[in-house]
Amino acid sequence: MSERITVEEWLAELERITRHEPEGMTVAEIVDATGIAARKLRDRIRVGIKSGACRCVGRKSVTSIDGRVMPSPAYQFSRIGK
Repeated sequence: MSERITVEEWLAELERITRHEPEGMTVAEIVDATGIAARKLRDRIRVGIKSGACRCVGRKSVTSIDGRVMPSPAYQFSRIGK
């Protein structure tokens, strides 16, 4: 049986990954960096936003699967109290 990871642990990991990206990271970039499924990551972003540990810092231009360039929200994580 595997151990369950706590909210504080995954917020700390997402903060570690996004802190070096001042313009934030898109869902796709975070998925690539962590291996977390996009749906689960979006749920974690919602929890982070509600708790104040995540914020949308703007939009980045990304190329969609069909080749169109479009804006995508970019997120930054920081643990509460930091």
